[in-house]
Amino acid sequence: MENKLSQKELLQRLIDGVKSPFCTTEKQKDIKKILMTSSNFEGMNHLFLVSCYLSEGTGLFQVSEEEAFTQAELALKEKNPSAYYAFYELYKMKDPHKAKAYLMISCDTGYVKAYLTMARLLEKAGSLSPDGIDAYHYYALAAEEGSQEGYYGMLLLDQKNQDYGKAKNDYEKARKAGILLPGTVL
Repeated sequence: MENKLSQKELLQRLIDGVKSPFCTTEKQKDIKKILMTSSNFEGMNHLFLVSCYLSEGTGLFQVSEEEAFTQAELALKEKNPSAYYAFYELYKMKDPHKAKAYLMISCDTGYVKAYLTMARLLEKAGSLSPDGIDAYHYYALAAEEGSQEGYYGMLLLDQKNQDYGKAKNDYEKARKAGILLPGTVL
């Protein structure tokens, strides 16, 4: 008896089908249509098409800006919280104010990539978020989700602030979580 494939595995098989050197143009069109219209993949298919647009012509499919926004909306309709981050990416160059709003919503959903993006933006700007939270907070949230980059960001901020006791503590937290960070902390 065969195991039933998960939605993610089914989606991966469709994508792998397009990558095959034996995939015909007709099959590519059929797969793209399935990805654009199906509601069986919890929005992952729509976000894949958004990523094709964002990859600036290097994705598997050519997707217009209008199609990318439509696909992000469909992913949101299918309650995929990663869609908020997709909207952040789509608006980043067009409307920074809207982009920031979507990034904040994405952080509220617990999306690790959003935490890391927010942390880097706050660190680069040297400021606090509108609610008074700094970059360290967002790195810590990412670290709580098991992100090596989150722990590393915390460590770098500790060292930048010359808080070596906190750096040692953060280094030990990462080690206990099974994450090895470069360097040593004395």
